[in-house]
Amino acid sequence: MEVLEKLNMRQFAQFLQEAQIKTFAGGQENPQEDGSTISSYSNGLYSLTDTWSGSARFAGQQVARYSRTKTPIWSCVYYGRDLNPEVMKNGGNDFLKYALRQTPIEFPVRGPVEVKNQDFIYLNSWYGDLTNFSGLDEIFFGIKLIFQLNYMGGLVQK
Repeated sequence: MEVLEKLNMRQFAQFLQEAQIKTFAGGQENPQEDGSTISSYSNGLYSLTDTWSGSARFAGQQVARYSRTKTPIWSCVYYGRDLNPEVMKNGGNDFLKYALRQTPIEFPVRGPVEVKNQDFIYLNSWYGDLTNFSGLDEIFFGIKLIFQLNYMGGLVQK
């Protein structure tokens, strides 16, 4: 039987929601010697590793696997930019993590459609579902766009 045929999508979505909350959004960042940063989470059944490089302009990939076999089953790649690094350093990054911790179970890849907190507004739009998707999330400070991230991904198999 194919590995993906065994995948319980409801259970996997719950795992992704937990992982999104506990990795980068939860403040877990482990700098590596090569300049990249890794954040990871496992619940025993699944594991997720998020690896990225860069800061004001950055690219990365999340890979989810079955913990026992290490078989990759899902991935999300992304590229983002801090369009106003000063504002991002002074509250924007904390707000981004806050928004990402609100990730909805219906699509636990980034944050919800909208989050507002004081002068910050987080917006996320996507097309598709966990099996095949693409999206864009943005942060505004007042009416000024200060952060933008494009992402895409879905299920993977041999």
